[in-house]
Amino acid sequence: MPSKQHEDKIEEIKREILARSMDWKIKKNFLIWLPKDNIFGSIDLTGFKKQSPFSPAEAEAYEIEEANGSSQVHRNFEKLEQFKKSFPTNVRVRTCQLNANEDHKIKCLRWRN
Repeated sequence: MPSKQHEDKIEEIKREILARSMDWKIKKNFLIWLPKDNIFGSIDLTGFKKQSPFSPAEAEAYEIEEANGSSQVHRNFEKLEQFKKSFPTNVRVRTCQLNANEDHKIKCLRWRN
């Protein structure tokens, strides 16, 4: 069961994505097929934006690690890599893996324009 800190971080990121514009849609616990393990995995939070005349379609995925979740780091990385592979090349796909106590605006800054 996710910790309060984990859930709070998901809500914080969700609010930030939705504040960008009404074009963004959010999905918590997004299912992704993991062919290596032959099972579905769940990504904590995803955001999607349709293509517009002025910008490409975008997809973002966030995996938030529990404070004691070191055993999940590799599996969550695999989920994010599979998420990237799930979209055509004309979609801007970004992923971020962070701990529940990290600031996503700093940790995920490397791919924000």
